[in-house]
Parts: sequence; structure tokens; C-alpha cells
Amino acid sequence: MERLHIPWAQAHDYAYRLEHATDTAVTEALTAYLNHPTVCPHGNPIPTADGAIAAPADRPLTELTPGQSGVISRIAPESALLFEYLAARGLIPGTAVRMEEIAPFNGPLMVASSEAIHPLGQEAAGHIYVIRDE
Repeated sequence: MERLHIPWAQAHDYAYRLEHATDTAVTEALTAYLNHPTVCPHGNPIPTADGAIAAPADRPLTELTPGQSGVISRIAPESALLFEYLAARGLIPGTAVRMEEIAPFNGPLMVASSEAIHPLGQEAAGHIYVIRDE
């Protein structure tokens, strides 16, 4: 969304409205302008022209154990409120993270990025997908 200067957290809402309010020729031209992206700004696969969707090779952040790290690949399902929350903390696709601690009894996860250590509730963390470092 850098080319279009649209905030990351708001891109889904704008794209949804555009998709349902414009001609296919406009969306195809925009796709070409953006060099035919295979994922949306939130990391989720974009269907091909024939409707095929690539299966992501990632896992929820909640599956990492303390000491494991990875890179945020996508946020799903898409939620404007969650996007705003994560964007404010710099937790967007492409961000390297490390699981520091998981509190017992379904408590928060402490997740480190280069910016800070972020406490995340189980629900929010379950919507963040990562490609785990091996």
C-alpha cells in the first residue's frame, strides 16, 4: 500500500469497498499497476483470476513456544480493530518476532520484536500467523 499511500490498517476496508463498487477493468488495471500481488497488505493470499488460492505455509503465533522465533506472514481473519492495534505496535507482516513467555492459565503471550516486548492476549495472537525460523 506504500505506492498508493494508504495506511496498512485501513487497506482492507478500502479494497473491499473498491471491489464492490467498480468495474472489473479498474481492479485489473490496479492489479497490474501493483505488479500482480499474490497476497494482500495483511499477508493473506489473493485468489488468481480463476479463483485458485495458494495454501499458506504458516502457523498461528500461539503455536510458538518460548524461545522460538519467526516472521509475521499474515493476519487472519481480517479485522480493522485488530489491524489498528497491531499497526500501533509495529506487528505487521514482515516483522520478525520471538516468543518470550506464555503466562499460565490462558494468560497473555509476551512477544518481542525489534521495537519492544508486546503483551498479546491469546485471541489476538491466534490471528497472527508466522513463518517459523528453523
